Amino acid sequence: MRGLLLASLFVSAVVLAASSPSHHHHHHRRPAAAPRVIHGDASVLVGGEGGAVTGVMKEGERLAQVYMPMNKHLSSSGSNLPVGGDVWPVAIYWCDVQVGTPPVSFPVAMDTGSFTLDIPNYNCPSCITKAPNTAYNPAKSSTSSNLDCATQCGFSCASNTCSFSNSYQTCDLTNPNNVCTITGLMYNDTVSLAGYGNVYATFGTITSQTSNFDQFLNIDGVMGLAGATSDGNVFAAMVDAGVIEQDVFAMCFNEGATSNGTVTFGGIDPSLYTGQIAYTPNTGGSGAGSTYNVNLQSLTVFGSVISSAANQAAILDSGTNVLLLPSQPYADLQAAFQASCATNGTNLHGICDVPAGQTLFDGACYPFTQAQLEAFPDLSVNLQGVDLTMTWNTYLSTNSPLNPNQSYRCLSIRNTGDGGFTIIGDTTMYNYYVVFDRVNTQIGWAPVNDKNCGSIPLTHRK
Repeated sequence: MRGLLLASLFVSAVVLAASSPSHHHHHHRRPAAAPRVIHGDASVLVGGEGGAVTGVMKEGERLAQVYMPMNKHLSSSGSNLPVGGDVWPVAIYWCDVQVGTPPVSFPVAMDTGSFTLDIPNYNCPSCITKAPNTAYNPAKSSTSSNLDCATQCGFSCASNTCSFSNSYQTCDLTNPNNVCTITGLMYNDTVSLAGYGNVYATFGTITSQTSNFDQFLNIDGVMGLAGATSDGNVFAAMVDAGVIEQDVFAMCFNEGATSNGTVTFGGIDPSLYTGQIAYTPNTGGSGAGSTYNVNLQSLTVFGSVISSAANQAAILDSGTNVLLLPSQPYADLQAAFQASCATNGTNLHGICDVPAGQTLFDGACYPFTQAQLEAFPDLSVNLQGVDLTMTWNTYLSTNSPLNPNQSYRCLSIRNTGDGGFTIIGDTTMYNYYVVFDRVNTQIGWAPVNDKNCGSIPLTHRK
């Protein structure tokens, strides 16, 4: 994910399925176009601090500089849900989904970087049981059923129960290159969301997870929001079933009066943003296997354009908590900050006043006064048709796992390595109400109304 790199994978058929649609069975979870495959039965997805990394634009592909938004009308309908979580230490933002009969609420990370719903199984010694987490017990739901091994599973079967195994990178917050794995059993059952439902859907239940899966240490579960019903996307299943009228959802993150954000399913809520929504194309496409990708046209700080970050395919992943850049743009951004020490008369704490190799960009964390923080510049992120601003409070974060002193601030921009992915995560989304318009295959951005975002209880609006 963070995306909790949670794109579910075929057992023994990952490579074939990724390259040949004829191997994609309707009831299988579609694998992501993963950068590499290990062990034969598990893909490692290289992404952000938990971001499912899936099909991106071909290298060198360029888009027109001007984007004219699609205009199929989206009404102000839908339902709002309170959002929990934070950038650190939870490292995901989550909402509740209801599963089974009678319905049981499960907190799940909202992950635009993966496809499927995965929740803890009652027989999972390594799963997190503290509130608000709970566990799925098929025996306690009158509508639960196993997937038929002969016709529905497509994974491996034991005792006529369909099982899965997923491996990820960027799930370990202290080392994004470490691999984490979840395994479990798959079921069909009723699912409802934000007052919508029920639909009969396929999902995974976790029976084992590796101890370094940091993104699951507080909220143990994920709801993938990419792809189609055939990929395991339960939101798409509700749209297909007609219980959600519009194929659109939107989210904002803000420490409000009652929660840390708000998510709208099935529409757009004008009370959650100010001004107008500006749109950029979703280059990840639509339908089965589709993801949320945008064109990063430029990254600018102190008026200096980071040329190596220009015209890059970027993954928009609510399951990744920070901004992730490959080695060259990361190094060039660091150089632009360090150049300001001499040219702009600034004395950026953690950049200009520390030895080489001990800067924020090197992973060091420092205490800051308010005046020191306010000396840091805005970081301008230009997408096709949309100009976004990251203020210092979105890229200098407390409570990082990188430092034992939780009041210290660390840089919440991280390096994905040579040839790594560019992933736009929660810190860039933070100042905005972000609309995932699946009707018109575009992403909308509007300044968040911080008086309302995080202050709205569960509301169902038709």
